[in-house]
Amino acid sequence: TPARSAGDIDRYYQTAYGSDYAGASTPARRKILRGMLGARDRLDALRPLLRPGAALLDVGCGAGELVYLARREGIAAAGLEPGTEYADFARRALGVPVQTGTVDTALVDAGSQDIVTMFHCLEHVPDPKRVLASVRRWLADDGHLVVEVPNIASTVSALIGAASSTRAASRAPLASATANHSCFASGSAAS
Repeated sequence: TPARSAGDIDRYYQTAYGSDYAGASTPARRKILRGMLGARDRLDALRPLLRPGAALLDVGCGAGELVYLARREGIAAAGLEPGTEYADFARRALGVPVQTGTVDTALVDAGSQDIVTMFHCLEHVPDPKRVLASVRRWLADDGHLVVEVPNIASTVSALIGAASSTRAASRAPLASATANHSCFASGSAAS
C-alpha cells in the first residue's frame, strides 16, 4: 500500500473518519452519553491539575464533551477537532469553542495553555514526536500535557485471550487498527 500524503490523511479525518469509526458523520445520542460519562471520568482524573480559569485545550476533542464539562466548572476549555461534522456539532449543540483542524493547522499561541489533553488521538498521526513537539510549544512554562493512547500489547492480549480460534485472533488486531498510524505499548511513548 503506498504511503498516504499528509493532505490525504487530513482530508480523511476531516470528512470520513467519523463515519468509518462511529457509523455516522455526526455523533449519535448514545455516543454523546457515553462521551459525557468518559469525559466526567477524565475530568475527575485531571482535577489535581485544574484551577478555575485554567486554559485547557482538548486536542482531538470529538463532539466536545470534555470541553463542555470543564467549562461548566469554570475552566477556560476549548477543543481542536479535525472532523468537520463533529466540530460543528460541538459548537452548535454544546455551545463550546472548538477549532476545526489539526495540530499543524491550529491557531494556538505559544505558552498559552495550562493543560493540553490528547485522549486517543496521538495514534492517528504519522509523526507523533513532531506533533508532541508542536503541542509542547503551546504549554505555559508550568503547563501539563496529558496523553492517553491505546496499549497495543494489552489490546492484542485481550483479543487473543478472547478469541475462540487462532484464525479469528490473527484477524482481529488488523481490523481494529485500520485508522491508526502509530501503535504504543507500555513505556514506548516515554522516549
